[in-house]
Amino acid sequence: MFRLAVCATHPIQYQVPIFRALAKEPGLELKVFFLSDHSVRGGVDPEFGVSVKWDVPLLEGYEYEFLAYNGLGPRGKGFFNYSSKDIKEELKKGRFDGLLVPGYATRYYVQAIRGAGREGIPVFLRGNNHDGTYARRAVWKQWAREKVLRALYNRVEGFFAIGKYMRRHYLEYGVGEEKIFDTPYCVDNEFFQRQRERFEPQREEIRRELGVRPDNLVLLYSGKLIPKKNPLLMLEAIRSLKDKNRIFLLVMGEGEMREEFENKAQAILKDTLGMVGFVNQSEMGKYYTAGDVLVLPSSWGETWGVVVNEAMNFGLPAVVSDAVGCREDLVQEEQTGYVFGRGDAKGLAERIERFLEEPELVAKMGQKAEELVRHYSVEENVREMVRAVRITTEKNINHGLHGLRGFNRQLSRCEAVSKK
Repeated sequence: MFRLAVCATHPIQYQVPIFRALAKEPGLELKVFFLSDHSVRGGVDPEFGVSVKWDVPLLEGYEYEFLAYNGLGPRGKGFFNYSSKDIKEELKKGRFDGLLVPGYATRYYVQAIRGAGREGIPVFLRGNNHDGTYARRAVWKQWAREKVLRALYNRVEGFFAIGKYMRRHYLEYGVGEEKIFDTPYCVDNEFFQRQRERFEPQREEIRRELGVRPDNLVLLYSGKLIPKKNPLLMLEAIRSLKDKNRIFLLVMGEGEMREEFENKAQAILKDTLGMVGFVNQSEMGKYYTAGDVLVLPSSWGETWGVVVNEAMNFGLPAVVSDAVGCREDLVQEEQTGYVFGRGDAKGLAERIERFLEEPELVAKMGQKAEELVRHYSVEENVREMVRAVRITTEKNINHGLHGLRGFNRQLSRCEAVSKK
């Protein structure tokens, strides 16, 4: 039996389906260590600006424990938000054979990696740190970051690449191909397919209730109305369209820019604007079903863009900026959508114009998008994670040592000696 520990700051609706699936795998015991329960008990999300409590179960189907933590938690931002003195002891006490961490962005994850190294526990890293979505760092910062990451990566046994950019990142930092496993970033496709089955028969009725005319092209924006998402770029692009009267903009989200965005949007679109606010998980399918094309115009910080996965489950092609991390994986030019330069309103307008001029592209590209996103699934993730565990186990057995724990303790001693 392989005992796998998982660290997460709090229950996240996109991670939990993977935990449940791993917990069902024969020969695998899973335990997740959380710090905060704010996503379960609910509260005001600082970026949404409204009270958020997800209406899907986040703590069912797997073993978990909440640890005491210090730091700013969900109210703050930065490396020291989450920290726990208990994780090292829990890893030791639980006699785990492996540790899965979702990155290194908080002190908690680094504490866990160090604790695993102390106990000789192999670490599996599933990071999401797209360098290309942020502003270029100062030379000295980039140099320091590279030194730190190379040292950190030397402690990792297996790397789970959520997309092409993460595979490329690992290779650039000296990780061997044999240590990289493709675990494409995903949502619970089955969950959204059930919603599609529920809402699709009501599509025309939903569109009528929203005020969509039969000749409208419905552009859907799903996400927080905050600066880094750059929602105002959509309005600039729509204003320049020759046939902007055929556009209906459907906005699913809240945020600090809500009032500014709505005022400017109404001035341009008038009655072809639908602002539905924050929508919980169980009802999101209603608005995805009503849409024709997803637009994600982010300027920075969009390390993946999970709304693209969601929309493609409903057969929507996507138009995204080149700051969106999933563009290389999910947005195949002329096939499942279009990519435009961040901040380029003219480029966005040209992509939207294509759908206005050739309405048949919506269904054609949407079908290809749906086919593609099926491979970005929980099942594919779990299959590769289990394969990584198996390969790690076999490799350690081949070293002639007694189990994973003994092998990694010996490896740690060798590394310590070599540094003296």
